[in-house]
Amino acid sequence: MVGDRLVELRRMFETVEVEINTSDRSGRTLLRCVVYLMQILGIDLGYKFFWTQRGPECLDLNGNLSELSHRLSWDPSFGADRPIRQEAREASAIVRELLVVPKGCGLSQSEWARLLASMHMMLHDESHGAILAARTALQQFGVKSA
Repeated sequence: MVGDRLVELRRMFETVEVEINTSDRSGRTLLRCVVYLMQILGIDLGYKFFWTQRGPECLDLNGNLSELSHRLSWDPSFGADRPIRQEAREASAIVRELLVVPKGCGLSQSEWARLLASMHMMLHDESHGAILAARTALQQFGVKSA
């Protein structure tokens, strides 16, 4: 049921301590990366990701994020009273720590999350396109390829 999935997303974002911001690319990227990281930590939310230069992408998740943002705009308490699963709470603590941007790296939290998620996705992508995708992504951050 979509409503249950939206509540789970809301509670997860609250526990990770990220704002549910879908109004700009940076906010949407951060939310997608949080969901990706939660899933690789074993919290199955049912999303299937593919990689783009913006990081892990999932069309179903994009729709759910828009719907969640809309629901919260007219009902800010939507799902706030629902508990979060213990395993999701534990994974959220790990993701919260992962999202701490190292001092001096010059990246925003969204860019850092995109880098982490992209690196994981590319290291586990068995297609040859991952190498080209990694080179393209690194070039976006000003890293010259050999």
